[in-house]
Amino acid sequence: MPGPAPFKRRAPARGRARHLAVFAAILTGACIFAVVTEGGRTTRSVRPLGEQIDDIATIAGFGLRQINLTGHRMTPDTAVFDALELSAAASLLRFDGAAALRRIERLPWVETATIERIFPDEISITLTERKPYAVWRKPGGDVLIDEEGRELGPAARAHAGALPVIAGDGAALAAHALFRNLESYPELRNRLVEAERVADRRWTLTLERGMRIHLPAMNEAAALVRLMAPRRGGRLIDRDLALVDLRAEDRIIIRRDPAESASAAAPRY
Repeated sequence: MPGPAPFKRRAPARGRARHLAVFAAILTGACIFAVVTEGGRTTRSVRPLGEQIDDIATIAGFGLRQINLTGHRMTPDTAVFDALELSAAASLLRFDGAAALRRIERLPWVETATIERIFPDEISITLTERKPYAVWRKPGGDVLIDEEGRELGPAARAHAGALPVIAGDGAALAAHALFRNLESYPELRNRLVEAERVADRRWTLTLERGMRIHLPAMNEAAALVRLMAPRRGGRLIDRDLALVDLRAEDRIIIRRDPAESASAAAPRY
């Protein structure tokens, strides 16, 4: 369902209508004056037209004096203010809200944003932030990703244990499909320590107590059914095993010895 228009301009109150008309007349005169003086002999002393408009707008009460920012927790205030680029427009009349909105929505944590101009001198910004979905372990440090695989920022200690951990090239984009399959097996999901993406084709799951599970590149859901099926000796995840290899459709390879598990973990895609 489409949301509200992201950039709104509040109509001025009736008491402001005359003020706006007077200001428009002053601004028109200032523009004419600026054009004329630009063609004179002292052009080096003439300031850019935009700056002159900002000066007049500020005198008339339309300078940007207040910015209200709400809805953010992880996005720094400074990042939003930098995205506004107020140094390029110091008045409400020259402020480009649509361009500012695009810059704000490129910030890592921002999912959606709205900007509202409130005459004569105020801007109201409301952010909706993305939700962290998993911790992605990378060589340069752990980062948070959202459900779409977008990197949000460094993972703090507060997220340890609260979010699933993934690793490997391509893991961020493939994580949602994996965890959707694991939703049918909450016990397996709760025992998961790390899911490693191998060659961006398949997953190896590491469970508590060190058990490793090699999932196939194709038919991942069917492999999980075989893994969790009840057996005479108990389910595979309940047994004291070092490795369960489900990459072959016609057999399941198991290892009890961690040393054997290491040799069996050689790439076989």
